[in-house]
Amino acid sequence: MQERWICETTYCGCGGGQSDLHIAQGADAQSIMQAHWDNWITEEDWASIQAQGFNTVRIPIGYYHLSGIEPKVIEDTDFERYKDTFSGAWSRILRAIGNAERYGLGVLIDLHAAPGAQNKDAHSGTGNGKVKMWSSRTNLSKTLLALQVLTTQLASRHNVVGVELLNEPANNDRLGGWYEDALAALRRISPDIPLYINDAWDAAWYSKIVGDRPDFVVLDHHLYRCFTPGDIAMSGDEHAAAIRNSSPLPALSSAARGSLIIGEWSAALNPSSLRSGEAGEQDRQRRVWARAQLEAYEAVCAGWFFWTWKKSTGWDAGWSARDATTAEILPRWVGGRRKTEIQRIPLDVGQKQRALGAALDQHKNYWASQGTYYEFWRFEAGYSTG
Repeated sequence: MQERWICETTYCGCGGGQSDLHIAQGADAQSIMQAHWDNWITEEDWASIQAQGFNTVRIPIGYYHLSGIEPKVIEDTDFERYKDTFSGAWSRILRAIGNAERYGLGVLIDLHAAPGAQNKDAHSGTGNGKVKMWSSRTNLSKTLLALQVLTTQLASRHNVVGVELLNEPANNDRLGGWYEDALAALRRISPDIPLYINDAWDAAWYSKIVGDRPDFVVLDHHLYRCFTPGDIAMSGDEHAAAIRNSSPLPALSSAARGSLIIGEWSAALNPSSLRSGEAGEQDRQRRVWARAQLEAYEAVCAGWFFWTWKKSTGWDAGWSARDATTAEILPRWVGGRRKTEIQRIPLDVGQKQRALGAALDQHKNYWASQGTYYEFWRFEAGYSTG
């Protein structure tokens, strides 16, 4: 997936276009896209991501990136005529998943652009400001097909931590029912793969849907504080105080039974929030805001993803994790306590043996009634090691 503000060079053949569809309609689209896929994330990037303690990456894709393995996904859609442009995408996606695995990283695959566009933004694929997904049976069926292809292809990949059904869909009275139907269809393919749903900017409502489900479904909440008039009126220090003292995140996490992630966040603040033209003061406010977010997310969320890793042009310590780290806005290590920092707790051998004996007796008593031979020594060895 492309966004012009992140990677300007991929839009060099399409004039003022802002979306993947505009790139496809421009000059040299296929060669431009292939060059981007092959060169955007380098070995140095993978190594830096791992070295900083990140353990998972979120990869946004469009449904048209599946055209090389399932051409039906783009039939009768805006991208049908551009099949060749995107036919080589899937092999690159698999390569990225493999590269992440080499570096010990998990991967969340996010359907960022759906047929007909699930929101008005250019990152939904078309960039025409129209939401046509919900009014078209074709678009709805193609969206589900894309998710079925993804689930089938990825359910057995060891480092794929899940599939996200849609990115930031426009909220409407059909979305909740569609989520339930889509989840049911994907569960028929894989009962185990984690499935993520975005909260459509109504986290209180969709957290309840997640909390009521018995399977592995996760709510994705995006948290930015740089767009609305209320956000602009607050400084970085005030935003940091608010997330520490009056954040809705604990209630949302509780409603979702802990299955809540922050799928996108950043250190960005509106220029009006920075209150000073001095770079040092601006970075200080970004630093305070970023650290307050990290504290909140680590306390109550199951995970988080910074948006985004890097940009192609210009310094941006608010949106680029790489630049934010250089500016010491993000910590150089975000992976929790290193193993070398963990102090061993003195072991009371007698207490351990008593606990083991009680647990083993309970285990034996339960299974003895089943009338079958069991290797209880395995339980004993596992408990002792743990």
